Amino acid sequence: MADDWRLSKENKQKIVDWVAQKAAKRPLICSVCHTQSWQLGEHLVAPTLYKHGGGLVVGGVNYPQALLICKNCGHTIYLNAVIIGVASDEKEVSEKEKGLLEKGEPASGGKDASGQ
Repeated sequence: MADDWRLSKENKQKIVDWVAQKAAKRPLICSVCHTQSWQLGEHLVAPTLYKHGGGLVVGGVNYPQALLICKNCGHTIYLNAVIIGVASDEKEVSEKEKGLLEKGEPASGGKDASGQ
């Protein structure tokens, strides 16, 4: 079965070109092992939001990231996929969720990942 969540060849190339443009003046060196051998992650990822006071937020806004992974040590650099242009910056949050987020409540109907 095909993995429909993988980055397309076009988006992979867009990320590679973006990184090459940004790192054109000096090589991209791993801050852990000091090598210059990188691979691109196959998917975009998004960090989980954390609710002030404890708990994880399920649903709502997210920050899609492309991954550059050091082939030697695995150190990973997260790059904002919206800024690169491979993810949309459109707000896909319902009016109800917008209201909850503005009040500082989780967008998951008032419950965070701990069920509170």
